[in-house]
Amino acid sequence: MFWNKKKKQDYEDDQEEIVEEEIAEDESDVCNEDGGNEGAEHAAAVESKDDVAMEKDSEREEENAEQEDSEEDVAPPTRQVLYKVNSLEQLATFANKRGNGVMQFMAKDTCEVFELREAHFRIAQVWGTVTMARECSADEYSRVMLAMEIIDHEENYYSLPGLTEKEVCQAIEDFCRDNFSVNGKKFSRKPEKFTKLLKENDRREDWDEYTKSLVYDKLEAFCEKNGISFATEEDAEVLKEEEMKEDGSDS
Repeated sequence: MFWNKKKKQDYEDDQEEIVEEEIAEDESDVCNEDGGNEGAEHAAAVESKDDVAMEKDSEREEENAEQEDSEEDVAPPTRQVLYKVNSLEQLATFANKRGNGVMQFMAKDTCEVFELREAHFRIAQVWGTVTMARECSADEYSRVMLAMEIIDHEENYYSLPGLTEKEVCQAIEDFCRDNFSVNGKKFSRKPEKFTKLLKENDRREDWDEYTKSLVYDKLEAFCEKNGISFATEEDAEVLKEEEMKEDGSDS
């Protein structure tokens, strides 16, 4: 009897322990579920923040790319290299300053003149966009742009004539004969000696005037051949007087 009671008590105690263990497991499962939900919510929040950050980074990259593209499309600053001429005298003055390896041009519609070198045309032929010109100075960039314009629309420009090498040599010989009474052949073969001769005798201005007269004659023939006309000095004076009268009447 006692044993039966003891056994019964033990059985009941075991059942209570089983129930308690099941309750504890249930509570643990509930906690795990709640914790899992919180973890999932936290992970989702972190993922959302990462998405927002990535989206902002992407927007910044796009803005930077657009800014770079915009900067690439902006041409470097230019410099005024075109000069308006209103008379054959002005044209001759300009043309007489031609240096070695320099080509001179005049726009047909505006009579604006400018100088280019062969290098400007070589660069113009390889440039694809204005971004390739960023390392050039404003002066050089302007000249390369003019070279591009001539390549594309050559018919809109005159190539101005100048003294040939042979003509320059002959001019040196004639100038030496007429002004120094010496044979100018040795000076025409060695221009640096002729330059020294002019400096020593202070005759540089006289030489410039002499070559300008030769250039003037060539340009006069060129303009007549191409139908180019400029206002004469008398016409310029008349035009100036008319403008002064108009200004007086307006006031």
